[in-house]
Amino acid sequence: MKVWKSAASDDLKNSELSISQIASKQGRSPTSIRRLMRSEKIYRTRKRRGGLKPFAKMDALSPDYVRLGLYLIRSRGNEKETSFGKALGVSATRLGQMEAGRHDFTLRVN
Repeated sequence: MKVWKSAASDDLKNSELSISQIASKQGRSPTSIRRLMRSEKIYRTRKRRGGLKPFAKMDALSPDYVRLGLYLIRSRGNEKETSFGKALGVSATRLGQMEAGRHDFTLRVN
């Protein structure tokens, strides 16, 4: 293996440098570094930088929203979330968030 490949491989495995940073350090293109990753089967995961939280990690907004969510669950009964959500004008995902007390919503009367 060439010297730059072993050094780049070591950087990929043991450092927090980005692919672009490793490429400029080794005097190669980012494409060459990605090819090296594929050939040596090196996998890197990106760190989460923020943005939306996964649904399971969201907290309820307040006890009032939890009570409203329980009311929605009782009102829905055995009806599926998709059809009940359609009747309310929201998606099934949004309805699930409302039932868990994790969505700030406003009810409108038509």
